[in-house]
Amino acid sequence: MKNFKTHFYQIGKISFPLTLATASGTLLVFIDSLFATRVSIESYEAVFLTVPIMGVGTGIGIGLAAAIADLVSKEKELVNIKRLISASFLLSFISMLIFLYTAIFEMDMIERVAGLQELKSGSLIPFEFRKYWNVILWTFPVQILFSLTIQFLTILEKQKAGIYIVLTILAINVLLDYLFTQIFPWGVEGLAYSTMGVFTVGVLLSIIPLKNESYFKTPYPTIFNKAFLRSFGQLTLTTLLIFMSIVIFSITGILLNKMALGISATSLVTYAVFRQIMEVIIMTTRGLSGGFIIYLGNALRDKATKEYFPIYWAATAWIGIIHLVGIVLMCFFPYQLINLFENIDSELYGDIHSLLLLGSVILAIFIAPKLAQIGFISVDKSAMLVINSVCFVAIELIAAHYWTKTYGVFGLAYAELVACASTLLIFMPLFFYYLNNARKE
Repeated sequence: MKNFKTHFYQIGKISFPLTLATASGTLLVFIDSLFATRVSIESYEAVFLTVPIMGVGTGIGIGLAAAIADLVSKEKELVNIKRLISASFLLSFISMLIFLYTAIFEMDMIERVAGLQELKSGSLIPFEFRKYWNVILWTFPVQILFSLTIQFLTILEKQKAGIYIVLTILAINVLLDYLFTQIFPWGVEGLAYSTMGVFTVGVLLSIIPLKNESYFKTPYPTIFNKAFLRSFGQLTLTTLLIFMSIVIFSITGILLNKMALGISATSLVTYAVFRQIMEVIIMTTRGLSGGFIIYLGNALRDKATKEYFPIYWAATAWIGIIHLVGIVLMCFFPYQLINLFENIDSELYGDIHSLLLLGSVILAIFIAPKLAQIGFISVDKSAMLVINSVCFVAIELIAAHYWTKTYGVFGLAYAELVACASTLLIFMPLFFYYLNNARKE
C-alpha cells in the first residue's frame, strides 16, 4: 500500500472529467426535473417516467464508452486502435437506428412499459409524457456520440478539455431550461429541446481538441477485412455485456416505477424524489468506474506494478468520499434537498425524509462492491458483471413485490437495501479471487 497516494491521485485525475461526463446525463435530467416541478406536478411525473426508458438507450453509450476505454487501454498498435475507433462509430450508428425505430414506431409499447395504462382516465400525465417523449428521443444519437468523444478525450489525457466542456453544457442547460419554461411557455417540450441542444453543443465542442490527434487522422485501415471484423466483434461483445448490466437496472427501474404507481400517484412522487436524489449521488461515481478500468487495464497490460489491490482501494476511497458527502446531505439536510423540487405536497415530506435515511444506509453498503462489479471487466470476466446485475435485480424485484404489499413505498427501499447487502457478500470475494490470480500471473 506504499503507493496508495499515487494511485489515489492518478485515478482521481483520470476520473474527474469522466465523472462529470457520465453524470452529466443524470444531472441534466435532474435539472429538467426541477424545472418540470415548476411547470406542474404532472409534468414532473411524466419526465420521471421517461428516465428508466431513456436509460435503456443511454446504457448503450455508457457501455460503448467503457468498452472502448478497456480495449484501447490494453492495445499498443495505432492501427488496431484506429480499427477499434472505426468499430465504435459503426456500432453506435447501428444502435441509433435500432433505438429510434423502437422509440418512434412502437409508441404503444413504450407507453405500456412506462405504466401509463395504470393511470386513471383524465390524468394529465400521459399527455405530458407524449409531449416530452416525442422530443427527448432525438437526444439519444447525440448522447452516444458525446459519451464516446468525452471518453476519447480521457484516453488521450485531455482531461481539462473534458471538464470545461461538461461544465459549459451544464451551465447552458440551466439557462435554456429557464428560457424555455419560464420565459417561453413551452413546458416539458422546452426541457427536451434544451437537453437536445446541450448534448449537440457538447459533441461539437469535443471535436475541436480531438481533430488533430493521431488517433483520428486519416488514413484509417479498411473495415472490409477480418482484422476489422475481429475488432468489431470484440468491441460489440464487451459493449453488449456492459450494456446488459446497465439495461437490467433500467428495466428494474421501470418495474419499480410501476409498483410505485400501483400503490398511488403520491407514492410515485415520493419515490421519484428519493430515487432522483440517490441517482445524482450514485451517478457521480460512474466516471470513477471508467477511470478505474483505464488505470487498472494499463497496469495489467504493462505489468509495471503488482499493486492491483492498492489500485482498487484507492479508487474505492474516492467512492467512499462521494458517498459520505451524500450520506451527510441526506441525514442532516433532507428538507433542503426536498425543497429543490417545487409543488411537492408538504404531507409527503416525512415519508421522503425516512426514505432518504434508508438511502444513506444503502450508500454506505454500496461503497465497497461498486468497483468490484466493474472490475470484472479488467480481469477478463465481463460475464460476471452481468451475473452480478441479474442477481441484484432479481433479489430487489422479488423483495419489492412482497414488501410493497406490507410496507408500501418503503418496501422499494428495503428491497434495494437487501439487494446491495446480498451482492456485497457474494460477488466481492469473487472479484478479489480473480484479482489475486491476476497479481500472481
